[in-house]
Amino acid sequence: MDERRYEMIFEACSLKKDLEFCAFGDQTIIGERGINLSGGQKQRIQTVRALYHDADIYLLDDPFSAVDVHTRTHLFKECLLGILASKTIIYVTHQLIEFLRSANLILVMRDGRITQAGKYEEIFSLGTDFMELMGAHKKALTKINSIECVAALDN
Repeated sequence: MDERRYEMIFEACSLKKDLEFCAFGDQTIIGERGINLSGGQKQRIQTVRALYHDADIYLLDDPFSAVDVHTRTHLFKECLLGILASKTIIYVTHQLIEFLRSANLILVMRDGRITQAGKYEEIFSLGTDFMELMGAHKKALTKINSIECVAALDN
């Protein structure tokens, strides 16, 4: 085991503080199907496992969907742009705004088919499917934010 790499990856995946609450640290037994973990903890543990494996190609299916915005940003910078910077990463995400500018290649899909491909600036200038996705994404975020504001006011 490469202790230095292991520690670096745990730090990059924001799991150090989680381990402090576990009586046996990283030797703590996890319940069946991760029953005693939150969704975000499960995702971050899977990310640690993937990163420690040190593969050449990574296929990530929305690995930050269950974490808050601050953690998601940290994970993206430290893991994808940091530790995996020299690797090939195929990353599926619904967090359009946060991550697209950093991608080397973006594939826009509609009805299971690739409709556009290119760097952010290229497909942004083409509009059509990409602009519809961005518009729908912004509209959904606005709706969620307004619902959260109303809920906060009700409390």
